[in-house]
Amino acid sequence: MKRLAVAFSGSSNSGKTTLIEKISSSLTKSGYSVVTIKHDPKDKANFDTPNKDSFKFYQSGANSVIMGEKKCAIFFQEPLGFDEIVAKFKDFDYLLLEGLRSERLPRIVVTKNKDEEVIADLIIRNLDDNFSKDQVVAVIDWINKFGKKL
Repeated sequence: MKRLAVAFSGSSNSGKTTLIEKISSSLTKSGYSVVTIKHDPKDKANFDTPNKDSFKFYQSGANSVIMGEKKCAIFFQEPLGFDEIVAKFKDFDYLLLEGLRSERLPRIVVTKNKDEEVIADLIIRNLDDNFSKDQVVAVIDWINKFGKKL
């Protein structure tokens, strides 16, 4: 178990999610366990489908769990800190965090602006959906070298 963590930042539509998805997919296909966390600072995320049972349970004020044969989801009523969330996951190889700039993790910034000055450990500019497998492997190699051990 590696337990390496890295964070991703960048403006909206810069390609952060695309990159995280490609890295996560590559790692899980290679047999690694991956946890992804997306920061939602403006509380825009919806929890489940309106008017379905699990949505109604959550709206009632309860912490809610959806258990299925192939997946499970837990919705907490109170915000949890980064360390509290990580503690919920006992076994993982990689943790990929999108956003949460206050968290002190090695940070990859994705930007479409070639002249934008950013502070990051790794900067990826002009990412498009055709990000190659070799480029994904290069980012994973970087994570293996510089990711924070949790």
